[in-house]
Parts: sequence; structure tokens; C-alpha cells
Amino acid sequence: MPKEDRHKMIKFCHPEANDGNMQQFIERYDKNNEQQRLMRESGVRAIGMKPLPGDSSLFTVRIPNSCYLIRMWDGGMDRFAQYCLDLYDSHRQVPVNLPKGYSLWPAAANIPGAFTVAGPLASWETDMGFAPGSFPEGEEKWSVPEGVYITVKRADRPGEDFTFAVPRRQHADLGAIAQPVRGYAP
Repeated sequence: MPKEDRHKMIKFCHPEANDGNMQQFIERYDKNNEQQRLMRESGVRAIGMKPLPGDSSLFTVRIPNSCYLIRMWDGGMDRFAQYCLDLYDSHRQVPVNLPKGYSLWPAAANIPGAFTVAGPLASWETDMGFAPGSFPEGEEKWSVPEGVYITVKRADRPGEDFTFAVPRRQHADLGAIAQPVRGYAP
């Protein structure tokens, strides 16, 4: 969060905060994870946060003939039946923005109408109006519906598109779901 926005948020939550004592509030927030507590208690749901080490919702797919992985994680998008997605450099062990010449597309394997957009997928940052390269390295992310297929296209490997599946969650709130059986079952 930019410094200016963080100060506004602190002043909103704590009217007694001012420029003279702001550092004390910042230290308290950082030490006690006050921001997370306030969001949890107020019902605010943070979405799009990058996965932390040990995140049990994290899935990865290696992009062939590259050092990159596709990472998929909940990122607060589980209630919307979506996953967050980014790229990760396995050599440097860091998330990266979309490399030059790479693009993400809905795959032709998707059921018509399920996830069919004309053109490549736009990241959250691009959709917010940021020009490529104007946001910090490793911050770029996408959100995609669970259960769809995504194709990675690379300018350096034409004709070698790579398609992967986005996981599908089991939704406990649906109760017992009957599964079909092959053939006739009287």
C-alpha cells in the first residue's frame, strides 16, 4: 500500500493519529499485524495477495523449455470460484511480471461461452490502467475461473503453445453431489 494511502487508512481507523505520532501507529500495525485484524473484524476481504511460503492453496505448472512456472493460489478469490495466477522464475526463486513475448489466452479447449474472450488475458494491473513495466517487478497477477484451460503463447517458440488446466475446488457448501454412472442403473 502506498505510504499516502496507508496514512489515510490509519487516520480513518484512529482519529487520534496525526503526522506527529504516525510512526507509532505504523510500528503498532507492523508489530501486531493490526491491519489484518482490522480487516478481519470489519469484514473487509483482501483479494489478490501473493502467496506466502507454505500456502496450502498453491498449485504450480512448469512452462516447458523455460525457467518459468505458472502459480495458482486462492488469493481471496475462492468465494468467486476463481484462482489468482502469476509467473514465477524458478532459477531466481521470485515472482516475475509477464516476460516480453509471452501472453496468456483462454484455451480453445474451453467449453464455448465458459471462458471465451477475444484476445489475450489482461492482468489486474493492466486492467487498472497501468502501462506494462510501470508497476513493480513480480507484482503482476491475473484471476481466472476455476476449471478452465489457459494457453501460454511465446513469440520465441511459435507453434509451441502450452495449455494447462486451472484446478477446480470441491465446494463443501453444495452438500452431497450425486455422481453419474456409466450405462443404465435401474
